[in-house]
Amino acid sequence: MIDSNGQKGAVVGALLHTIAQVSEPTWCAGVDTDKAQSAASREKLLDRAEKESWIIAAGHFPPGKQVGKVVNEGGKRVWKPPVGAF
Repeated sequence: MIDSNGQKGAVVGALLHTIAQVSEPTWCAGVDTDKAQSAASREKLLDRAEKESWIIAAGHFPPGKQVGKVVNEGGKRVWKPPVGAF
């Protein structure tokens, strides 16, 4: 985790392979060797990222959408790339 001037963030690497996993953290990639642990780790990270308004860098996401925040819309987590600055 990164903490700078009160803003928190994380670089997640292979924890998130697709934007869909933000809403569906139990969906696993073929490379997840321990699918239960992978899903649990994603859920824990996403929960904290949403509650604490982290900025996330997800290198496996499409260009232009690799940096964003996890927000709740209508009871569902969604990925929000920045519009302007956070």
